[in-house]
Amino acid sequence: MKPTRAARRLDGLPALLLLGVGLISLLAFNVNRARYYAPLDHHAVRHLAIADNLFAHGLAMFRHVSFGDDGESKPAVYSRFPVGGFALIRLTTTPFGDALAARVFAARLLMLAFLVAAMMLAYQALRRIAANGWIALAATSIGFSSYYVLANSTVVSTEMIMDLLGVMLTLHGMVVFTQDRKRFRQLWIKSCAALLIGWHVYALLAPFVLLGLGGELVAALRSRRLRRPPRQERGNLPAIGALLRLAVFSRYSRLGLVALLFGVAMLAVNWTSEYVVLEGRTPFTQLPSLQSMLKRTSWSRTLDVQPTYAWSEFLPRQFYRVVGATAPGLVGWPGRTLEVPPSFPPSPLIGAGVLISGVVFLWLPFVRRHRLILGSLALSGFCWAFGMRGNAYFAGHDFEAIYFVGVPLTLVTLALVALRRFAGASAARLLLPGVAIAALFVFVLSAGSVTAQQMPAPATTDHIEAVYADMANIRRFTHGKRVLAPARIGSDALFGDDDALDWLLTGSFVRRGLWGHLPDYDLLLLPHHRQAAGLLTPDNKVVFLYDAGVEPASIQRSFVDAIVSASSALAATGAFRLYANDAALSYVKTEGCTGQDVSPRFFLHVHPVFVEDLPERRRGWPSAHFDFGFQRHGIAIGDSCAARVALPRYPIASIRTGQFTHAGKLWEDTFAFAPTYRARYAEVAPLEPNARAEFRLYLRLTEQERTLTYVKTPCAAAEVASPFYLHATPARREDLPEDRQASGFDNLDFDFPRRGALFDGKCVAIVPLPKYALARIKTGQWAAGKRLWEATLQAGA
Repeated sequence: MKPTRAARRLDGLPALLLLGVGLISLLAFNVNRARYYAPLDHHAVRHLAIADNLFAHGLAMFRHVSFGDDGESKPAVYSRFPVGGFALIRLTTTPFGDALAARVFAARLLMLAFLVAAMMLAYQALRRIAANGWIALAATSIGFSSYYVLANSTVVSTEMIMDLLGVMLTLHGMVVFTQDRKRFRQLWIKSCAALLIGWHVYALLAPFVLLGLGGELVAALRSRRLRRPPRQERGNLPAIGALLRLAVFSRYSRLGLVALLFGVAMLAVNWTSEYVVLEGRTPFTQLPSLQSMLKRTSWSRTLDVQPTYAWSEFLPRQFYRVVGATAPGLVGWPGRTLEVPPSFPPSPLIGAGVLISGVVFLWLPFVRRHRLILGSLALSGFCWAFGMRGNAYFAGHDFEAIYFVGVPLTLVTLALVALRRFAGASAARLLLPGVAIAALFVFVLSAGSVTAQQMPAPATTDHIEAVYADMANIRRFTHGKRVLAPARIGSDALFGDDDALDWLLTGSFVRRGLWGHLPDYDLLLLPHHRQAAGLLTPDNKVVFLYDAGVEPASIQRSFVDAIVSASSALAATGAFRLYANDAALSYVKTEGCTGQDVSPRFFLHVHPVFVEDLPERRRGWPSAHFDFGFQRHGIAIGDSCAARVALPRYPIASIRTGQFTHAGKLWEDTFAFAPTYRARYAEVAPLEPNARAEFRLYLRLTEQERTLTYVKTPCAAAEVASPFYLHATPARREDLPEDRQASGFDNLDFDFPRRGALFDGKCVAIVPLPKYALARIKTGQWAAGKRLWEATLQAGA
């Protein structure tokens, strides 16, 4: 009997609800100015840069092209991903030209489109499995409500939401194939299409192929199709041969072989292109992309890459992520957040993850139809985590938990199928629509909650808007030119990510660091307005471009100033001057710095206030080690050198740092990481300030200390998000560096997080002043070129 027209309409209602409500809610939360100018993350800048550089050197993929001391170009290859996803990103962003914010926003909307498409494919697959649209709607809504999916829904990357769409496309093909054995070709076409945008589909194909093939062999043995040979024949070779023939010619084997060969062919093209771009100077086994993949899969032991992925830490973290992927909208626990999982998660959450996983896999044997597909779906996240153990090990790679979405999809589907069976048909018709609509409501609430947490402050939005406008002006001059950007350190504060120039200056040759002598270059990029001569972008507000006529002395002063201005009070003096604040520790040596001073390795041991903030394996020392090579974090030119190393975000009690060789320590400094700002607030708060504006300003000009202190109470984070400007005018113009004498003042502009602290509703910043006699000081804040407030102090000292 054919269903009535009303029944067919009702049957299509869940799909319309999912598409309409899901799409409208995602657009409502993301189409606004704050998301339009949201800061870049390192995934976005890398993948945007690769997409923009696509086809510039054949099929090779790379993040940027730098230039060496001899002027020779050096591409930073990045060819371990399929080309399809990058081609789609480029196709989406190219029409917007140098409208940089529009390019990013278009790419983010593309990710949302992939998310909605993945949800619809998951719905269609589960609807076929459960033969009920309401069950499919509920399972899809809960599965895609997890923090991990929603937090990464607009991240421009081919290894997140794009890959998730590929997984769901293949899942749908599996369901169609299982229900109609004649539809095998569409399954491998969908699998190959998924592989064009990412590798995660292998995590779904692997259990499907292995379990499906195993099921066929077991079924053949049980049905006695493989009869034992007569007793007079020797051994059981015919039975083994029949098993082998069945395994070889099975459609599961052919599916796995097609997918494997297709992926290998794409990788072969990638690595061949990479080898050609590197001009054959790198042995094939040492290609960067190959080494990276081996490290991420934890198979790098044979190639002498350090494998340190302890199972005792890896497994608890995965079960912790299962909880985060299953509980809708779960973004934190008391004292913990799922954004940055602790090195050893709380035992109750680990137990919950084990319990959820156990319930799913113990339930599967009682499901007759589609057991293979549901089992493969639930296993896919674990298969990816175990296969890419080197990648899934790190807390910072929590986006890998996106692929645990198969656990809630399977769990909710099984639970509602059981409910329908035991509650009866009439009760299920009433219960299931209510459950599905409630689940859809949970998705909307979760999407709104996660998006609200990611909204940048208005001042951050203004800053990013100004950066995009400045870089659009700069890009008019840089195409095909050699651009020197010596102030790499602290560029994360300027651009949102340290690697942002890879994308912002696509089409040019960019050298972001300085080491040794000054190379030949065409253009110079500086984050401060240093001088009028050679300035090509006079209308810019945040970052400026100069021609090659700028003196090397100006560059030297620029990068040292960038280090010091990004720091706080002087913490220690010795082999290097050490500047520390809550964000970073800076090493500065402005005279007599040679290669012998910076070539030995540095040790940096951070002692926390609370030992519980350390990974469990380090609590016996107790300190966290951040040893580093100076060249990775520093820049040097002439006889000056400086470096800046980020510090952990937990409260710090003390820091021990120095340098060492095989012979022993060369020098060492230990200093207490005292609550400087609290002490300064207690010291100056009772006093009358030298000037009042939005902040109370306290000027101290003594032989021991020359500082300007900013104090505000009550104070909120939004009030210190905008940059501060500080112009110090000397009593004698001759005291200024030569390149600043024309302006008549010294520029000491700063960002609050680098100079101050916000605590207990109070804002305190301490800025060191020049040692020469000052006439007056003008300071204030600005946002996107507009002055927010200003105050002038007469120094006279």
